[in-house]
Amino acid sequence: MLLRRFFSSVKGDVKEIIFDIPTNYRRLGVKELYFVNATEVNKTFLRSHQDVRHEYFVSEQKSDASTFKTFYIKSYFGRTCEGPPMHAHGGLTAALLDEAMGTSCWCNHIGVMTKEFTTKYHVPVKLNEEIHGVAYIKEISEDGYHIKTYGKLFYPDDEQRVLVETNGIFKKLSDKQLLRMQTWSKNSRHLHLNSS
Repeated sequence: MLLRRFFSSVKGDVKEIIFDIPTNYRRLGVKELYFVNATEVNKTFLRSHQDVRHEYFVSEQKSDASTFKTFYIKSYFGRTCEGPPMHAHGGLTAALLDEAMGTSCWCNHIGVMTKEFTTKYHVPVKLNEEIHGVAYIKEISEDGYHIKTYGKLFYPDDEQRVLVETNGIFKKLSDKQLLRMQTWSKNSRHLHLNSS
């Protein structure tokens, strides 16, 4: 009976799971993602995985402690995400938090790439269960080029029991680098369309 609980999966497509909106948050809109356009937003590593479903929610207002928007994460790792038996692969949980911390920067109008990333695995993440998390900017260096971030995952009924936590340092991209990325993105889309 217990094994059936772990190995049972969502009926139908994991991508069809609809998450409720957490209190004091709202769904993150594509237009809020600085630089990213609607056609590119679903081409990320995580969104391409058939058994990963995740969604980001953004705080409706900035907290007194921070001038930056905080992110809330809701996710689900299906049966093909297995690392240890009946649990999600650690690389996927780390990738989710890396993307969430980076997205928190982009949504706050800071274009970044990961520079440094540390992960602590406290408790294995079960497959086929809803997992929640938060990600936010902790601090920006005086020169404005290094952004410290934090993220963690937990079960919905116990936010204090941290499953996985991450600290990241993201490097702010220069205007020249952003322009080069935009050009590359447009050319890449053009090449892809011409090759199909």
